[in-house]
Order: sequence, then C-alpha cells, then structure tokens
Amino acid sequence: MDQSVLVFYDNLAEDYHLIFHDWKHAVSVQGEVLNGIICSKVGSPGNEVMSLLDCSCGIGTQAIGLANHGFKVTATDLSPVSVERAKKHFLLQQENGQWITKHSKTRYRALLRDEFTHMLSAAGFSDIEWCMPSESGYYQPIVTARKKL
Repeated sequence: MDQSVLVFYDNLAEDYHLIFHDWKHAVSVQGEVLNGIICSKVGSPGNEVMSLLDCSCGIGTQAIGLANHGFKVTATDLSPVSVERAKKHFLLQQENGQWITKHSKTRYRALLRDEFTHMLSAAGFSDIEWCMPSESGYYQPIVTARKKL
C-alpha cells in the first residue's frame, strides 16, 4: 500500500466527524437507513443476532449505527487511527449492539463489483445482492450476502 493513503486516512480520522452537521445524528440516520435496506434484503432477524462486516469502517459512522440496531458488527479499516476512534466512539454511544474492531493491513486498491462478488462467492457466501444508490437513495452501494455457519 502506498504510505500516502495510510497517512491521509490517519490524518483525516481526528476531524472526519466535521463533514457532518451533527455526527451523532448522522450515525443514527445512517443506521436507520442501512437497517431498513438490510432487513428488506435478508428479512428481519427477530431474536437472532445478525453478524455484519463493515470493511471500511473509518471512524464508525455506519458501523455504530448498525450496532445500535442490535447487529453484531465487525468493523475493519486500513487506518489504525480510524479504528481506534471508532472503538472509542462506540463505547461512548453503545446501546445494545456487539462490537469488534480490527486494523486490517492491506494493499489499497478499489475492487470492481464483479471482483468483490466473485470473492464473496468463493468465500462461501450466497444470495449476493447489490443495492445501488439509484435504487436505494443511499449515497453509496450496499452489498448483502448470507453465509451459514
């Protein structure tokens, strides 16, 4: 990975919340929207705790919102500074979710949708569905998939 990418995200972590008018409200709204999209794709979990992976969690804006909806969230990011900030914010805002954070060392490269779909399939995931911004109204693509343990 180009060190400039890591330095950029590490430096951004401390002030990232400032891109939102009200970051705590953004956590709540994004959690609500993503919860609705996920439940529409895979059904309501009922009493079952559903596990999710946020593989680019940043400071945790979406991961915390989903954990607050009762999901067991594993949040990873290439920036250790961002991961630590996400962990700290989750502990301050925890409602009823479960939380695991990890710093992931990786070579930085954006994956194409077909590449990521193939990787999920090869890892044993099924029912892989993409929800694009034009369909959901959400500002970024969302992928849902199932894996039986």
